[in-house]
This record gives sequence, C-alpha cells and structure tokens, in this order.
Amino acid sequence: MLYLEFLFLLIMLYIGSRYGGIGLGLVSGIGLAIEVFVLRMPVGKAPVDVMLIILAVVTCASVLEAAGGLKFMLQVAEKILRSNPKRVTLLGPLVTYVMTFM
Repeated sequence: MLYLEFLFLLIMLYIGSRYGGIGLGLVSGIGLAIEVFVLRMPVGKAPVDVMLIILAVVTCASVLEAAGGLKFMLQVAEKILRSNPKRVTLLGPLVTYVMTFM
C-alpha cells in the first residue's frame, strides 16, 4: 500500500507541474486531501516553524521588490561585474554571496 501511495504522490506532482506554480500547489492539495480522506493516511502535526520561516522569507522578498530594492541591488551587481569582466568567475559568486546577506 505504501508503494501505491508514493506512486499516487508522484503522479499528482507530475500533473501539478504541468500547470505551473499555483497549479502545483492546488493539485498537491487535492492529492493530499485524497490521501487523507480516501486512503486514510494518518494526519501528522503541521510544521508551523518551517511555515513561518517560509512566510517571512517570501514577505521580505516581496517587500524588497515592491520598494525597488531588488532592482537597485541588481544594478549594483551589474555595475561591479561589468567593470571587471576578467574577474567575473571570482566576483560572480562573491557578489551573489554578499547580496544574499544585504
């Protein structure tokens, strides 16, 4: 039975991936509902800490983009990389690392 449930999960993920981001979430939710209510899979405890961390990261990214900060950071990174084209293999990862913590 475990193999059939896993196969069902993979099929639902494949179907959801054909529809894109929101479709993947919707089809995954439908698959989860089928596994819980039809196949009687036991319900576990929700990972609230992980969900709150994801919510915080997505909120920060959306605020950064709405305020124009993401465009500014990309302009700074582009200026650094275009001014030193010979060192792009060294500066590319370094600029990405620094921009991650800004």
